[in-house]
Amino acid sequence: KFPDVGGGGAADPRPWALNHIETDWSYRKAMMAIAQEVAIGIDVLALILSVIQYAIYIGNLPDRVPYHFDGSGNPDQYGGPTGLIAMYAALQFGLQAFMVPLIFVVGKEDDSCSINGLPADATPRVKREARRLAQSMLMWTNALDAWFILAIAQLNFMAAKDTPDQKMQMDTFWTIFGLFTAAILGGVVFVIARMREIRAAGARDENRLL
Repeated sequence: KFPDVGGGGAADPRPWALNHIETDWSYRKAMMAIAQEVAIGIDVLALILSVIQYAIYIGNLPDRVPYHFDGSGNPDQYGGPTGLIAMYAALQFGLQAFMVPLIFVVGKEDDSCSINGLPADATPRVKREARRLAQSMLMWTNALDAWFILAIAQLNFMAAKDTPDQKMQMDTFWTIFGLFTAAILGGVVFVIARMREIRAAGARDENRLL
């Protein structure tokens, strides 16, 4: 039942409902913007540290370094130090070159497009919120990938620094890999739950305005 503002009879529900809806969606938008800004900051920090990392190790690695390790951490493929650094740099910045345009495309405003997981008649507001969610997930995935590559490169460089036959610290490797995987899976679960919430919020908004 909508509030009575006086004058006899119930008030028009639309202004009250619209005001409540706008406040709710504005809060969601602000929180999403903060999450995106934090993800961008984390990603940029990883890239800066990667450049510093390459600058430190480019002149401090032996002429023969391990490129690949077996399951026990023993090196089984070797090459030059420049090629090793170039491999990680290409992987790090190649990922950025792929992900950044994708993030912009996903966030592009187009209320006429269809989005998987949303009903065909979803309102433009719900579609925009879903796009922001997908964009944020990609930003955080990109940031986590950047830190994962940075950490693995550091392990490889440390293993190659003193002797080309030194084992990689596999316990550390699997710990990093486990944390990375858990973060990605947690993000997927969060997105699924958040998408359901967005759909439910859109349905509630529609019902309030009927």
